[in-house]
Amino acid sequence: MKEENNYYKEIISYFDKWSKVYLLIDFLIKKIRRKVVKVVKPKKEDKILDLATGPGSQALAFANLCENIYAVDLNENMIKIAIKRNKKKKVHFILADCAHLPFKDNWFDIVIISFGLHEMPEKIRKKVLNEMVRVAKIGSKVVIIDYTL
Repeated sequence: MKEENNYYKEIISYFDKWSKVYLLIDFLIKKIRRKVVKVVKPKKEDKILDLATGPGSQALAFANLCENIYAVDLNENMIKIAIKRNKKKKVHFILADCAHLPFKDNWFDIVIISFGLHEMPEKIRKKVLNEMVRVAKIGSKVVIIDYTL
């Protein structure tokens, strides 16, 4: 439990410091965000959950095609940035822990996490993966985008 508490303190502090420049980093991978949408092939009516959303770039990429999108992040500054970027108001940005999601079982058609798992300790990563499966409808798409684990 102490390891988890330390992780949460460190990750929140880290993204508090980097939240203002994170969009610059995110700009470098915007093509990947669009590619993910093409590969996942969401339907307009799909209910989508984007975990560890950061400034909301992946959720907003889905918002070009879909209207029922939820996005979760642990960092309040990142959520504030994402809300400012949500011009079409199609995404519901929520401050929450991906390891303890505030959603019903079997609720989403697509659950995605991009570039978030590699930062998590194994114990938390497993909880996040379990939560992804829990909130995804049976037969839905659970998508993981990352460069290392």
